[in-house]
Formats: sequence, C-alpha cells, structure tokens
Amino acid sequence: MTTNTNQIRLVIHVEGGIVQAIYSNSSAPIQVAIQDFDIEGADGDEIAMLNDGTEFIGHIEAIIHNDSCVADVFAAFDEEYPVIDKQQESYVARGGQFCPNCGAK
Repeated sequence: MTTNTNQIRLVIHVEGGIVQAIYSNSSAPIQVAIQDFDIEGADGDEIAMLNDGTEFIGHIEAIIHNDSCVADVFAAFDEEYPVIDKQQESYVARGGQFCPNCGAK
C-alpha cells in the first residue's frame, strides 16, 4: 500500500454520542462543524438552521494536534501511518503565505 505522506488524518473521539475532541496529525489550523439532526429535547439556543430551514444541533470544534493519538488509533485498524512532510505542514499552517524554502513572503 502506498502511503501519502501529505495526508491529514483525523480521530473523532465520541463518548455517549457526544463529540469530546477531534485530533489531527497536522498542526494546520483546522476547525470542524459538528452537525446533528436529532434535535429532539434540545433547547432553543442549541439549535442552528440551514438556509433551507433544516434545523440541527451543532457547534464548532477546534482540532487538537496530537500525532501519537492519531497514530495509535490508525494502527488499531492496521493502517500504515504516514509521516507528514514538516516543510509542507508549515507551509499549509501559514496559509501558503511564506516560501517553504527560505521563509520569504
């Protein structure tokens, strides 16, 4: 199996049906929107609405950079864990605004 060393992997930690944390093997600033269409019993201030009027419960979750957690979980599925190219990761984390070789803008 060929492993893409630039692949970002996420681990979504759920307990009791509630997202507790999301871990990534990348330090890029990633945010995830959690969306749950099961709104039964939700308070009004917990409900968001899509443009088409569909209601859902949700929140924005920031990603936690944790290489070892992601590696451990993917290893449990016998998935080869890619090694992230640190130069590319830095370039992505800075929004592509700086040269990955010399740091110039």
